[in-house]
Amino acid sequence: MRRWVVAAMVLASLLIPGTASGAQQGCRLVSPEEGAVLHKGDSYRFEAVGCSPDVRGHLSHTVLVEVAMSRDAVTDDHGDWSLDYVVNDYSLSLETLVWVRFEDGTRSTSVKVFIADR
Repeated sequence: MRRWVVAAMVLASLLIPGTASGAQQGCRLVSPEEGAVLHKGDSYRFEAVGCSPDVRGHLSHTVLVEVAMSRDAVTDDHGDWSLDYVVNDYSLSLETLVWVRFEDGTRSTSVKVFIADR
């Protein structure tokens, strides 16, 4: 029975961001801001603060399952994470939630952004 519960939690974490693992306490994506409009082909700085130090994380979003958008980048000694990222056609919709997923299974808070052509 426990295996079924664990399997359901793992599946939920893939389909519903943050369900099983939750966000790291205090780890939040601060850039871009909620509701930001990102233009395809432009480079943006994604930044998270308050995360666990020295842990790898990558930018993620969900289409049907969670998708990693970037290579791993490591948080610094203060738990800050940042990555310059060129926005491409990574989304099937004009709006998407993005967050940082860490190698230990935890994640930052998410931010809704809008994708626009130039």
